[in-house]
Amino acid sequence: AECGDEIPEKRRASMPGVRLFADCQAWHEERGS
Repeated sequence: AECGDEIPEKRRASMPGVRLFADCQAWHEERGS
């Protein structure tokens, strides 16, 4: 899934696979990037 902060909110709403911004942040932190 793409990072939520890279996708406009309206598009994100129609893309269930896209992580929310907070989840995306945690995802990157877990991987050290």
